[in-house]
Amino acid sequence: MEKISFRKAVLNDRFLFSSLLLTIIFLGLAFILGINDGFTFSVENYGFLIIGVWLVLSVLFLLIRVIQLLKFKSDRRPYLAQVIKVFTYRGAKRIAYTYTVDHIEYKSGNFVMVNKYSKHIHKGDQVEINISETHPKTAFIRDIYFDIKV
Repeated sequence: MEKISFRKAVLNDRFLFSSLLLTIIFLGLAFILGINDGFTFSVENYGFLIIGVWLVLSVLFLLIRVIQLLKFKSDRRPYLAQVIKVFTYRGAKRIAYTYTVDHIEYKSGNFVMVNKYSKHIHKGDQVEINISETHPKTAFIRDIYFDIKV
């Protein structure tokens, strides 16, 4: 069974990277605001309240994505998928692809960072994916999310 490499997931998955970065930023802001306020965290300090709400939201988004990645299990062999759409915007890339499992065609995709793992993927290419053993609609590109041992 192949499991997702969290090192590669953090570097490549746009949602995971963004929520982790926001969590770190808001933790830092809360700490700086706490130093300036003497760590009293009074209700009158609306800045700390706003940062606290954003911190809770970013941690929530981070936990949701980590749980999604932890629950992903793939006992099946890798499948070939056809890339049907690639959209790049500000350092992020949406890769949409189709694949067939048990004579049923599925469409899925990944929203990743543009880097050495994803920059070579273009429309019309074939990529290897791992699909979930319980939900064939859920798939991840092997080169981007998994440590592949040869």
